Order: sequence, then structure tokens, then C-alpha cells
Amino acid sequence: MNAAFLTNIERRLLGRPRGSLAAYEDDIRRAIDRLFTGF
Repeated sequence: MNAAFLTNIERRLLGRPRGSLAAYEDDIRRAIDRLFTGF
């Protein structure tokens, strides 16, 4: 995944904030790792 693409997403497209993702950081990292490594 291109990190530059992710940083170019406009805030208005994301809508209102829905809370902090910090609590889910490990889960998100594991999910992304599984996605790219094929479990």
C-alpha cells in the first residue's frame, strides 16, 4: 500500500472524528500484517 496515498486523503472525505484509534493500534497492525503476508 502506498503511504503517500493514505496521507493525501482529505479530511472532509473522512467525516467527523469517531474517537481515537490508539486503543486499536495493535489490532490494526496485526490485521494489516495478515493482509499483506497472507495470514
